[in-house]
Formats: sequence, structure tokens, C-alpha cells
Amino acid sequence: MVFATGTPVSNTAAEVWTFMRYLIQPETLKQLHLYYFDDFVHNFGKIEQRLEFSTNGQFKEQTRFAGYQGLPELARVWASIADTVLAKDTDIKRPKRDNEQGEDADQDIFLEQTPSLVRIMKAVKSEARGVRKKMSGAEKEERIVTSRLRCLVLLLLLQLTHALVSSKCC
Repeated sequence: MVFATGTPVSNTAAEVWTFMRYLIQPETLKQLHLYYFDDFVHNFGKIEQRLEFSTNGQFKEQTRFAGYQGLPELARVWASIADTVLAKDTDIKRPKRDNEQGEDADQDIFLEQTPSLVRIMKAVKSEARGVRKKMSGAEKEERIVTSRLRCLVLLLLLQLTHALVSSKCC
């Protein structure tokens, strides 16, 4: 069986565990205390609790997977099932993602805080408050995600419109 991916470790811990689950014998996973995902996270996950700003405008404590620990052990287990080839060990040309300093890095994009953007963000906050009061569980989560996606699309359209009007290209 062959599994192929470019970035399993940087994608999610769940992807690493899923690869292991399919490619390592169940008895071996049990011996290594990696049979269940929770065991994998307990052994190799760095879990942190942080205050995060939520859509309702308040801070909420969240527990997040913040990275890996026990990397030498994880690398040893991973090497037993995977043939890892790093990009630097190949002659594959990859495009650079230049930031303003000419470095290969992701770039943050900041939206100008226009009156339209302020109105949209107020509407998002109001919607989130209403969702929190009226709904519970999965229905609430689905509604919040849908609202966020709608607002994101609207923000992008507003920003594009603003850029087009500013440049007077159309």
C-alpha cells in the first residue's frame, strides 16, 4: 500500500496518526501506546490553553494542539513506515512566496478599516450574539461557520471593489 503526501506532519496531527494507523500493525500501535488518537496526542502533542478572541467580541479559553513534543521518538516511529524525502534533497524548482523584504514567507494582508467593514463586523458580532442565545451544539457551530464564510466573501468583494474604484481601472 502506498500513501503519498507532501506535508503530513505540518498538515495535522490527525493525518500523521491516520498514516500510522493504516501502515503499522494494530498490535504494534497498542505496544507503543498509539492505538487511539488520544494516546498519540498524549505522547506527541503539546497541548496549550489560551485565551482567544471569539466572534461575539469576548475572550474564551480554548485548548489547542500547539505543536509536537518527543520529536526524536516520533521521527523513529515515522521512519519505520515512511520514506521521507525533503524538498532540499531534490532538484525540484519551487516558486518563492516573497514578502516585502524579499524573503520566502507568507504575507499578512490587512484590510483598510472602512465604514463598510466596520458595519459588517458589527453585523457579525450581532449575529454571533443571537446564535449563542438561540441555538446549541452543532446547529450553533454550523450557523457561526456559515456566517463567517458569508462575511469573508463579502469582505473580499468589498476590498476588491475598493481596489478597483481606487485604481479607476474599470
